[in-house]
Amino acid sequence: NTQELSVVFGRAIALYKERSAGARMQEELVAVQRRQKEREQRFEEAVRDTERAIADTLLGALALRGHESRAHCRRVAAYASRIAEEMGLRGHLVQSIEEGALLHDIGMIGIADAILLKPRGLTDAERDELKKHPVLGAKLLQGFENLQGAKEIVLQHHERFDGAGYPHGLRGSEICIGARIFAVADTFESLTQDRPYRPACSIEVATEELIASVGHLDPAPVKAFVCINVDELRALMTSAD
Repeated sequence: NTQELSVVFGRAIALYKERSAGARMQEELVAVQRRQKEREQRFEEAVRDTERAIADTLLGALALRGHESRAHCRRVAAYASRIAEEMGLRGHLVQSIEEGALLHDIGMIGIADAILLKPRGLTDAERDELKKHPVLGAKLLQGFENLQGAKEIVLQHHERFDGAGYPHGLRGSEICIGARIFAVADTFESLTQDRPYRPACSIEVATEELIASVGHLDPAPVKAFVCINVDELRALMTSAD
């Protein structure tokens, strides 16, 4: 009858309003969460930009001391990042590898000029002092929350796959993947730059040297490096200058 229909209709309207209100509340909650996430992302980006600026300042200070040029550090970082991508690594890990390679020798800031800039061979004691720079670099980056991945690479960048490195004599997978990738990138960079005792190698010869160094170097990043096109390597080499 009419009264029953009215009751049913009223309930339907009430249910519709309830569901509409619930949907609006859900939409508002999603919007609030989205705005909160955007604020957090902006904050994280601001923190990262600040830490990158500080890291770049430290890198500049190291370059001013005559140890290494920014171009060298940028080339190593570019090679390391590209090797990581070729290995299938993505996202924050690749970024940390690039940052760690860029800052690998930042601990040299803590080494005395008398040792760092010495024109002739170091004594055993001076060489031992120089070998402290990975630990010094890691301590220097300790307070930078977004550079903790980079810090691990800085600490381990002189470790060697065969266990012959320092400061802790780590071997194989005991070494973080970023430091193992860095070792390949840094070896290639060293081979393709002029040195007082030899001229720079070609990309092809340097690649052959890397392949011959498997065992001293991790075979996985060497294999990935070999897959990178020569023209791309040449572009990476010149883009950092």
